[in-house]
Amino acid sequence: PEPRLSIAELNRLLKPGGVIVLSTPNKVWHFAITLANKMGARPYEGYENWVGYGELRRWFEEEGLTVEKQIGLHLFPFLHPIFYPILDFMDRFGKPLGPVMLNQAIRARKPQE
Repeated sequence: PEPRLSIAELNRLLKPGGVIVLSTPNKVWHFAITLANKMGARPYEGYENWVGYGELRRWFEEEGLTVEKQIGLHLFPFLHPIFYPILDFMDRFGKPLGPVMLNQAIRARKPQE
């Protein structure tokens, strides 16, 4: 799979003025999460595309899409509910800390023709 090509395809299908909202894991955490998976500390077994924070934004901009917002989510990969209040608090800083957060989300709009 080529995540870069999927953005091109989403852009092709999107009507002018339409919006794409996408989330993906941040590449900066790939090694740590791979290690956690091998140790059995993370129950997720699905497929993930690990994209860098700046890389994701660049891909959208290269497609001619206007990035309206990009944020990071979850500064730490804690999965135990006791840590949820800390994660919620840190998520407030999703824009300035986005490049180092575990996940990222982006919203982009296709310009009107």
